[in-house]
Amino acid sequence: MAKAVRPRRANERGGLLIYFAVLLLPILFGTGITIELGRAYLIKANLSKAVDAAALAAAQAIGDGPAAARDAASRIFAANFPNGYLGAASVQSPPTVTITTGADSSNIITVTSSATLANHFAGLVGLPQYTLAGRGQTTRRAVDVSFVIDHSGSLNSVWSEVQAASQQFVRYFDPNVDRMALILFSGSTTLMDTMGNARGFKRDDIIAHIGTTGSSGYTATAEGLYQGWDQLRMVDTGGQSSMRI
Repeated sequence: MAKAVRPRRANERGGLLIYFAVLLLPILFGTGITIELGRAYLIKANLSKAVDAAALAAAQAIGDGPAAARDAASRIFAANFPNGYLGAASVQSPPTVTITTGADSSNIITVTSSATLANHFAGLVGLPQYTLAGRGQTTRRAVDVSFVIDHSGSLNSVWSEVQAASQQFVRYFDPNVDRMALILFSGSTTLMDTMGNARGFKRDDIIAHIGTTGSSGYTATAEGLYQGWDQLRMVDTGGQSSMRI
C-alpha cells in the first residue's frame, strides 16, 4: 500500500502561526509600555501645572502670613490634582510648601508634590510603578507702593464699590515686607499714610482710612500723582524695592 503523505502546505501554515504568536508577544508588550509611558507623561505634566498654580496662589496670599500662603497653595493644588486624578495614586496632598526670604526681602515660594502610577507591563520587567514628582517655584518680590485714590464727587454713585475694591487691593500686600503710602485727592490732596525707609506698613490703618473717607469735591489729579511719586522718592536709594509702583 502507498504511504500517506501530509501536504507541506499544512505544515507551513502551522509554522507561520507559531512565528506570528512569537512576534505578537513583544509587539503587545511594547505597545503596553508605550501606553504606560504616555500616561506617566500626562500625569507628570498635570502635576507640574498643579504645583505651579499652588505656588502662585501662595504668593498672592503671603501678605496674610505663611500659614495663609500654605493654606491657599493646598486648596489650589487639591482642586487641580485630586487623589486618583488620571489614575495616579499616593498623591502627596497637601503638597510641601517652603517659604524662604531672598537677599532683597522677597519671598521665594517652592511647592513640591509627588504621585505614583502602577505599571502592568513594565511590572513584568521589575518596574511595578512610576514615581512622578512636580516642583513649582515663584518669587514674590518686595514692593514699594504709592496708592493714589481719587475720591472726588464724580464717584459718588460708586464710591462704596471703590472703597471695597481699594481695601481688598491693600490686603494683597505684605505688611511686614512691603511699603505703602496712601494719598487721597479730590479738590485738594491729602497724604494719609507716609512711606518710610523701614520695611513694612500699617495695613489696618490704611484700610481704615479708606473706609472713613467720603466722596466730594472736584478732581485735581496732578497734585495727587505728584505726591505719589514724591513718596516713592522718600525711600533711600540703596534700600528701595526692585518694584516701585
